[in-house]
Amino acid sequence: WVRDIWNNWFDEVFPPSRASVEDEHKYFDMTGVIHTEQVTKEQVSWAIGLDSIPPLLMEDPTASAQDVMKDIIDLTKLIEQQKTPSMFHYCRRGALNRKLGNLALALQDLDLVIGLEPQLLDAYWHRHLIYLLQGKTSEALDDLNFIIKYNKAHADAYLSKAEIYKEKKDYTMSIVNYTQALKCRPNDHDTYYRRAQMYEAQDELLIAMDDYAQCFYHNPSRTDALMKHGLYYFEHSNWNVSVQDFTAVITQDFDNVEARSHTVLLVLHLLLYFLYFIYSHLYIEILVSNQV
Repeated sequence: WVRDIWNNWFDEVFPPSRASVEDEHKYFDMTGVIHTEQVTKEQVSWAIGLDSIPPLLMEDPTASAQDVMKDIIDLTKLIEQQKTPSMFHYCRRGALNRKLGNLALALQDLDLVIGLEPQLLDAYWHRHLIYLLQGKTSEALDDLNFIIKYNKAHADAYLSKAEIYKEKKDYTMSIVNYTQALKCRPNDHDTYYRRAQMYEAQDELLIAMDDYAQCFYHNPSRTDALMKHGLYYFEHSNWNVSVQDFTAVITQDFDNVEARSHTVLLVLHLLLYFLYFIYSHLYIEILVSNQV
């Protein structure tokens, strides 16, 4: 029922955007499934204002800098050979230069694409990643909002916005965007986990526990989520739920020390409770017999 209240409030305050049927422009989206890159605060601090950084090959760990450079050279030759080069080629080259850390070259291509083909959404996506590396979160949000304007099912754009607001400690807006991402990808276990963390930050613990349970439901290997769920109910003396959670964790991860130790503590709690019940019952019987 708590989640129903939250969802009703969310739909009232942030109603779904109606598709822009009046806009005659078409959009092009090459992205498919994209995983948002995480950027540490240390990376941002030294990257601000720089035109180049060390290579970023997180999207495809198997790719080498040499492979990416070869692709850039091939694209450059292709662009030079064409009388009217395709904006997709410029966009692709910009994305590859971003991977190599050539931020200035990447922005040059991406800005060109956006200027000539403003509905090529993939260019905004790659440019927003560069802005994040440079610490320009406002510009990054502008690009993400443009993507969402033309593709309201772009889950990764919502996820990236959620992470930006999380860094800003704006947990409400982070939750809003995680919720939108889940509407696009309702089985994404990691998004449930991340949204649960935001609910915890706002002391919405019951809703957070529901999200941790959803995370484990969609991915039974996420024992970290179920442990959080079990520990919460253990600390609140809900033995039935906690023992089920710890048992499920041990079933998935037999060597999980934390789950085993809390299961032992739970058994001891129940044993002490049982002994207390027995001794209380015996004490009452003794008092009654003495009165007789």
